[in-house]
Amino acid sequence: MRLRLILALCVLAMPARAATPTGLWWTQDHDGIIEIFPCEDAAQLCGRIAGQPHILDENGQPPRDIQGRIECGLVILRGKPSSEPGHWSGLITNPEDGQNWRSEFWLGNDGQLRLRGYVLIQLLGQTQTWTRFGGQVGSDCSISNVRN
Repeated sequence: MRLRLILALCVLAMPARAATPTGLWWTQDHDGIIEIFPCEDAAQLCGRIAGQPHILDENGQPPRDIQGRIECGLVILRGKPSSEPGHWSGLITNPEDGQNWRSEFWLGNDGQLRLRGYVLIQLLGQTQTWTRFGGQVGSDCSISNVRN
């Protein structure tokens, strides 16, 4: 009995690991699915375009970024742990115009991802709420079995 009590107290005393936002996320406007995953440097997180509602444009071609690269699979988000536990800070790129924005992202208490893009200081920014994507994405960024 005493051993169980000691083990239980040890488990309670262990620091809680902050949940990471790895996985698939619908953007706020549901115009894309971003996969967040560990970068080559495992301490950092990256985000790539994994799914798009329209995998072909009006000309029957896959959407391309400002530099002419196919958007599917394009890494647009990089973040490293910030001083606030459970938060990552870095850059997010708008593939349409190539602009880089400072960003911070974290999991809210509701399990949704918050991403704040800003210029210079966080006060000059906007926060989006992304929701977990429960369907499947194809290697061509097609979306199926949508459950959100």
